[in-house]
Amino acid sequence: MELQLLNIIEKVINIPISFNIRNNISQINLVHESGYNEEYDKVTEQAIAETLKMHPHLINEWLRWSEDKRSFPTWHFSKADSGKYYVDYSDENAGFATIISTDRFQACAAFIKREVEFDRILYQELKNRNS
Repeated sequence: MELQLLNIIEKVINIPISFNIRNNISQINLVHESGYNEEYDKVTEQAIAETLKMHPHLINEWLRWSEDKRSFPTWHFSKADSGKYYVDYSDENAGFATIISTDRFQACAAFIKREVEFDRILYQELKNRNS
């Protein structure tokens, strides 16, 4: 993986920590600052999962991030007592099938990709509106 892409993914997977540390920046702006918006098509779930394997503690950060959400509709990431991980969308009419996996890296990567992609699209809409 090229260094620039790895740097972007590292910033993306650290968004929950950056958000808590910086405290005065939106998730949308953190996604933009990461460089994801320019390279989104190269940031695959597989690349995110591989990078998460170097930082497995971040999976718990993303689980907490999901638990703390108060908006609707939104993406969710959770772990059941059975050890299975779930990624779903809170709007039943969205046509998204729930992802169920025992692979914590793949499940978390699926959640992260959907989270940041949602933010990328929203950032673009806001930018177009303000132009």
